Amino acid sequence: TVLSHKIGSKKEDLTKKFQFIDEIPFSSDRKQMSVIYRKNKKDILYTKGAPEVILNKCTGYLVNNKIVKLTKAKKEELMNATDSMAGKALRVLGLAYKELPNEYKTKNIEENLVFIGFAGMIDPPRDEVANSIKIAQEAGIKTVMATGDHKTTAVAIAKEIGLMRSGDKAIDGNELNDLSDDELDYILKDIKVFARISPQDKVRLVSAYKRLGEIVSMTGDGVNDAPALKEAHVGIAMGLKGTDVSKEASDMILEDDNYSTIINAIETGRGIYDNIKKFIRFLLSANFSEIMVLSLTFIMGLPIPFLPLQILWLNLVTDSAPALALAVDPYEKDTMKRPPRNPKESALSKLLWFIIAVGGLATIATLIAFIYGLNYGIEKARTIAITTSVMFELIFVFNCRSETKWVFQNNLFSNKKLILAVLLSVGLHLSILYIAPLQFIFKTTALSLKDWAVILPLSTLGLFVPPQLFRRNNSIKN
Repeated sequence: TVLSHKIGSKKEDLTKKFQFIDEIPFSSDRKQMSVIYRKNKKDILYTKGAPEVILNKCTGYLVNNKIVKLTKAKKEELMNATDSMAGKALRVLGLAYKELPNEYKTKNIEENLVFIGFAGMIDPPRDEVANSIKIAQEAGIKTVMATGDHKTTAVAIAKEIGLMRSGDKAIDGNELNDLSDDELDYILKDIKVFARISPQDKVRLVSAYKRLGEIVSMTGDGVNDAPALKEAHVGIAMGLKGTDVSKEASDMILEDDNYSTIINAIETGRGIYDNIKKFIRFLLSANFSEIMVLSLTFIMGLPIPFLPLQILWLNLVTDSAPALALAVDPYEKDTMKRPPRNPKESALSKLLWFIIAVGGLATIATLIAFIYGLNYGIEKARTIAITTSVMFELIFVFNCRSETKWVFQNNLFSNKKLILAVLLSVGLHLSILYIAPLQFIFKTTALSLKDWAVILPLSTLGLFVPPQLFRRNNSIKN
């Protein structure tokens, strides 16, 4: 329709002059499609497809409405013209026709064609794609292009969006088929563009990347893409242009067909996973210290530092609102500047020693506070012990917001929900210390300034454990 308007015709007018007879559909193997129309009782075959395919099936070309023999030299000249067009990021189609005899069969009909010309189409990448490619590269995610387009066109587009850089290479389907699996594995890391490839080639590429230990995501929209989508670790189908078959074979459906959405989804996934680990780090550190305090006081022959109701209270004020606020912590700015994590790693793989270190400090702080309080009676000792434990956890929660940064390197006010949660928990705990009916229920007593002078310094010890000291590099390429 667009092309007919550009040459001064309208599709509606053409359909009145030409009667549709038959169609030979496009296939990735043939790289062309044809239609047969009837005009003035004469059937004419019109063909479009990959320029090299169309030219190889032409024996003549049209000049001023006259058919001229298509020589080898002319073919080379025309192919050079397609390279020039493709170098401008145009998708190039070859156009040809053939007048058919009165009786014919569609088998092998696409031979001895008359070349008409080339049509160049531009499908500019979205503005945000180049930035998304850059973000993906910084995140350790390798993006490659696998397309049916001409190699020159694909390379031009890849360079335009920053996909290809110095040292990167491109190959086409014929070059790919000449490589053994071992040869392909050897050069795969340097190739960013695969042009003129078939659906079978895509499956082979996915398998090759998997052999190299990569985590592979594949996007596709056609019926023929289904095997490769199924073979990939994560198959992503196009929601707008994708076929039902590709959607059924995929693991995810991209509703807006936008590459940038994939990158945004990866960032969101990383952020959610980080927040889950923050949640785990905080809860396990806190609960580890509670278990150790109870165990050590028993071994040392000291009175029980927490009553059952006090343990429930401790878990209520520390494990509820502050822990939940961690789950909605803003994602760190370097989320997409880290390499992908190894899928085989445990959620605790980089947390265990941090949990032990902080849990040990919390245990020591609580025991010191409890022993100090025993000088003033068991009820006062228990009140000081539980208050030390509560305050330690409510202050320590701010040191759980990052695996790579110390609490003093973070913006303390970027998570206002966490601040409100901590203030709420502090307020609730103060209520059981200074409101008489609650003192009776929880068996607590009011604390003096002298008591707070002991509690608060002990409660801040958890801030002085830099999380980055306990990290190990355990990443994998994507």
